[in-house]
Amino acid sequence: MREVWVFVNGKQVYADKNMYMPASARKNPDGRLALTNGSFDLPLNAGSNEIAIAVASNFYGIGVILRPDSVEGLKFAGK
Repeated sequence: MREVWVFVNGKQVYADKNMYMPASARKNPDGRLALTNGSFDLPLNAGSNEIAIAVASNFYGIGVILRPDSVEGLKFAGK
């Protein structure tokens, strides 16, 4: 199981799976993480937005790639 859920300002905006088994459930390239197999636009509001990403995996871990068009004004919350 490898699943991801993305929330913007408390609302789910994306959910997807990239399972390794069965082989028919694997996304290209061979069930691995790539910008081409899970890209989507975030519906952001003007001003501040809170983005939360939840991941689940029971198969060698999972990754998340964030590649914004611009980093101007982008801040990450501390622990």
